[in-house]
Amino acid sequence: LNYFQNFSGRDKTTTEGLVTNPEFIKDLTSHIKEAKKFEKPLVEKTFLSPNISESAISISLEELSNLRKSLEEDIRSLPESMKMLSTITKEHAEVVREEIRETGKKFDEKIATVEPTVMKKLREIQKRCDVKITELSKEYERQLRVLHKDRIRLEKDQHRLNVRIERCEAEIKSSRLRKDEGRELQWRQKLKETKKKLPAIKKGIEQVDKKIREAETAKKLEISKVRSQYETRTEAAQKGLRELEASREASIRMKEQEMKSLEGTTFEIIDQMNEMLKLKKAALEEVDGMGMPKKYENNVLVYVPFYLVAYEAKQKRRYVVYPPSVVGSMGILTKFKGVFGMTRIKSFLQHRSKPLTSFLNQLVTLLEEDPVFEKETSDAGIQASILGTKESREYIKKGLGELKEEGWISENQFQTLGKLL
Repeated sequence: LNYFQNFSGRDKTTTEGLVTNPEFIKDLTSHIKEAKKFEKPLVEKTFLSPNISESAISISLEELSNLRKSLEEDIRSLPESMKMLSTITKEHAEVVREEIRETGKKFDEKIATVEPTVMKKLREIQKRCDVKITELSKEYERQLRVLHKDRIRLEKDQHRLNVRIERCEAEIKSSRLRKDEGRELQWRQKLKETKKKLPAIKKGIEQVDKKIREAETAKKLEISKVRSQYETRTEAAQKGLRELEASREASIRMKEQEMKSLEGTTFEIIDQMNEMLKLKKAALEEVDGMGMPKKYENNVLVYVPFYLVAYEAKQKRRYVVYPPSVVGSMGILTKFKGVFGMTRIKSFLQHRSKPLTSFLNQLVTLLEEDPVFEKETSDAGIQASILGTKESREYIKKGLGELKEEGWISENQFQTLGKLL
């Protein structure tokens, strides 16, 4: 575990997410069951020493413990705070409601004191208005009666002329039948004289109708004018009462707005606190997920093996990490036969742990960014190179022979690699 802290100490930004990732911890815990304890030094291996001190780890653990306690305390206190805030808001809202009732009561008392006097003035104003309108109405009614009387007279004259015209036409027709030309001429002359009087009567009726309309319009205008004048007096008489009513409405509305604003703000705050509670619960779960079940009485140092390959060409060096892997089935992977390059190696070796693989691959970035770390690693790699001892080379040659027997590499490739070894 200190080995992983070695990476974390060198580049916290790139590795912290993996170290605190619950999936990474869970995966690592499952593989620890398969770990084997070794008593004597492994000469063919090299180990990267941790560069983080025990005191730094203790400080981190203490900070983590304090964070957890703080989260637990917040998770306990936030519901109580929300409840308290809601209770206080309800109490304050009830106080405001009581103030609204008191405000309404005070203004109602003032209005009740002023209202009788105002109503008395209004009745007097209305009485004078009614008298004035009655007088105007009587005057115009008199004018209209005269006009309607004239119109009736003209209508009777018109009717009398129409009757005379009908008689003349009948006499003319009768005279024509009796062939009495003198009498027919006489009645034609009367018909002509009668018809000449009709236009004057029609014009008279139209003029009277016009005067009637004008009188009715004038009546409405005068009455409207009188009402407008008395309405102004009515408004002036009610001004004090209206101001009291407006003040009451404004005071009540302001307090209602205050209560509504308080309740709205409280709702928003409680909603935010509830979201904060969810985040803190999630954070606590994340903190709890950082660890693993304690199965050992004492601290245990776990070493994770991997291969680091360095390729050099033209004074440039490139690194590739091969994490703990399982050899794939030969039967499944026969389609990859051919030159045993990097792609086929990746197919041939199946990584045991994706989180662990992602973590170890960051070693390449550290090597490129930290020259001192690269030098230490390079020296360790030279010291423990699998090509550096005869025994290791014999194992490799034996393995190449098995690959040749399986058909993974040709005889020429086997001989070439053997010479290189």
